[in-house]
Amino acid sequence: MARAIAAPPGAETVTLRRDSASSCSVDGIVYVADDDGAVRVPAAAVAALRAHGFVPLPPRTGDAAYLLLFRAALTTAISSFDPEAVVLQCGADTIAGDIIGRLCVTTRGFAQCVADVLALRRPTVLLGGGGYHVLHTANCWALLTALAAGRQSQLP
Repeated sequence: MARAIAAPPGAETVTLRRDSASSCSVDGIVYVADDDGAVRVPAAAVAALRAHGFVPLPPRTGDAAYLLLFRAALTTAISSFDPEAVVLQCGADTIAGDIIGRLCVTTRGFAQCVADVLALRRPTVLLGGGGYHVLHTANCWALLTALAAGRQSQLP
């Protein structure tokens, strides 16, 4: 997760720091980190993200807060765009115990987000991403695959 460092009034850029990545993407434009690890993004782009509901989450967010924010974002996206299909990128680095992510969401909490999307009954594509603890990522993907196939009750 990138964290914004407050920009002074009238600043042209906002500096984002992300210890585990060397770039970030805003509106399809990739901004590469400087040698000091800072990614400088135009302040207008960051303001646009905030205006569209982008909320940086603190470490150890956990299931309840993550699910609350996910549902709010999902409701907004569906009501704003009314998509015929959904593509959901499921970064397993949100899972508790991941060596890079720090959100501490359980696999069951993460699966509830996917269940909420599947409950929309729209064609859905689930994509993986992130997940830097092999066992946690494998467990997460086994659960999400079983959920999408309607077979989660068969998992131990």
